[in-house]
Amino acid sequence: GIRMAKGDWIGIINSDDWYESNALRLVDGATKNMDKNQPAVAYGLCRIIDESGKLNMVILRTENELLKGVSMLHPSAFINRAAYSQVGVYSTDYPYCADYDLFLRMKSKGTVFMPIEEILANFTEGGVTGSLKSVIDDLRVRKSHGLISGLEYNLRVILAKVWNKRGRRNVPK
Repeated sequence: GIRMAKGDWIGIINSDDWYESNALRLVDGATKNMDKNQPAVAYGLCRIIDESGKLNMVILRTENELLKGVSMLHPSAFINRAAYSQVGVYSTDYPYCADYDLFLRMKSKGTVFMPIEEILANFTEGGVTGSLKSVIDDLRVRKSHGLISGLEYNLRVILAKVWNKRGRRNVPK
């Protein structure tokens, strides 16, 4: 889909998430004077909605948190074509955390990350985000980017499996 997209800026939204009505206008306003050849990510705040439909929190995750093991929220991020040209698209090696891998690859290549201090998207909790498979995928991404050692990876995987076996819902990373 990314390769088929026609615009200069591409946003990816999940089926149970949605953009704020002014999101595209805000991204356009923040990026219109930017050089189209400069790889960039424009991102904003994301409203987190719990499974019952109630507001849980509003957060802004920045590129500085990527190296601390915390991914940005892709529903509130718009990536320009130049950034995809520079680092490629989402990797199928990471079925649950391809967005985290992509943001880390962009950061390592010097992509410009541009905050927009407005709510751009709404993310509904649930799905596979806290699942054991997702946690292990997240740990694989961190290990592949040198954020954790092989030993730490192995220990965290064991902890996650024990946590999951005990019936805990959100497995710790």
